[in-house]
Amino acid sequence: MDRSRREARIERRRAEQRRSQMTWLGIIVVVAVAVTGLLIYGNRVRPPQRTPGEAGYTQKNGISLGDPAAPVTFIEVADFQCPVCKTWYDTVEAQVIDTYVNSGDVYYTYQVVGFLDSPNLGSNESTQAAEAAYCAADQNKFWEYHDVLFANQAGENLGAFSDNRLIAFAESINLNMDTFRSCFLNDEKAELVTQTETAVNSLGINATPSFVINGKVMQGLQSFPQIQAEIEAALAAAGAN
Repeated sequence: MDRSRREARIERRRAEQRRSQMTWLGIIVVVAVAVTGLLIYGNRVRPPQRTPGEAGYTQKNGISLGDPAAPVTFIEVADFQCPVCKTWYDTVEAQVIDTYVNSGDVYYTYQVVGFLDSPNLGSNESTQAAEAAYCAADQNKFWEYHDVLFANQAGENLGAFSDNRLIAFAESINLNMDTFRSCFLNDEKAELVTQTETAVNSLGINATPSFVINGKVMQGLQSFPQIQAEIEAALAAAGAN
């Protein structure tokens, strides 16, 4: 009887071990599938929610839109990893372009910075995205490239703006890839990003998004009515109303 009970206990332990092994095997399979899915999804270039040009990208000149002789100059300071910058892009930017840039009242210029780099993590995705966007500007596709960047924003310093993905973004908007790769991989715009950050810091700007409307600085997310009021005031001061 004792031997029978002992053999039964041994068999129960073996069964428990088999169940435990199967459980861990199932967990490993699930994790492997999830990681594979993330890698596939992560490498996919998501298209912009709005078609490039839908906002009215007329009179493009590198990082600027509109008539250089417009009575109001509007500068946006942005970091492409900044989630609030994406909120502005999603909700306000097109309204400003459609209402004031396309009418000839505003000359809209973009200044890109790398405020959200994380040196502690060894990540400089904000700066890399800025450099890539400036390289796209050389081919007069800055605005299309900024559309793709915002469409693919996915957290800060998590690999969404790795070098390979930034190159894939350029391919997705049909840039001359030899020219783009030469510019981007040789860090040809690194000094421009540094100069941009120095210039905006001199205005007291240390956060994104920020805006400069005929010299007046506004920091933080602004609604369209807030921006509209400032543009209308600037137009009135310039005698354009």
